[in-house]
Amino acid sequence: MQVAILVGGKGTRLKPLTDDTPKPMVLVNGKPFLYYLVEYFKKKGVDDIIFLTGYMSEKIEDYFGDGSDFGIKIRYSVESKPLGTAGAIRNAYELLDDEFIVVNGDTLVEFDLQGFVENHKNKDNPISMLIIRKVGKRFGNIKVEKDIVSGFSEKENPTGFINAGIYLLNKSVLDKIEEDMFISIENDVFPKYVGKMTAFMTDGYFIDIGTIDTYEEFKKDILELEKRLL
Repeated sequence: MQVAILVGGKGTRLKPLTDDTPKPMVLVNGKPFLYYLVEYFKKKGVDDIIFLTGYMSEKIEDYFGDGSDFGIKIRYSVESKPLGTAGAIRNAYELLDDEFIVVNGDTLVEFDLQGFVENHKNKDNPISMLIIRKVGKRFGNIKVEKDIVSGFSEKENPTGFINAGIYLLNKSVLDKIEEDMFISIENDVFPKYVGKMTAFMTDGYFIDIGTIDTYEEFKKDILELEKRLL
């Protein structure tokens, strides 16, 4: 299974750590966060990664190269201008398989990748979304009925499910996205697929290093995670 990782954001909430480095490249125990994400998926059997880059793309390319030093194939799709999450995925159209996984480059989630893929193949929906039980009010809610995403709601409700930042897409989804257009997959694309998007639940470890607090949390967790997940 091919994995496309969104790594083009500026990470403004992580300043000053991101003043001279992309958010996924901030260091944790001497290594970029993105290194742990690559190792995690490599351990799960993924052998083809595409980095969807933009902001300071050269920092990511200089570190990872073609992936040969890490035992995995790595390619790059570079935005010439900000395109949003869906625009960045559409920008990589020629590199993508007929089915592929999309991952937010600032998020590490423990989940059953093989089960996620098999479940998608057994459904008729063009999109599968990994969801996880919500804690706190930082994330918006995902409404789920019989394993189908039935809607989205605002952040006020502290319970329920959230989007874990991992999706499995049929490439046909991209055919409805205009090339070279700024568009968000979360805000502009997913609402059009309500009722036609499969929800797949995980109850494993979840971290989004988008804030200083969660970045510091991951720094505390990494030694245990290396033993268990990496």
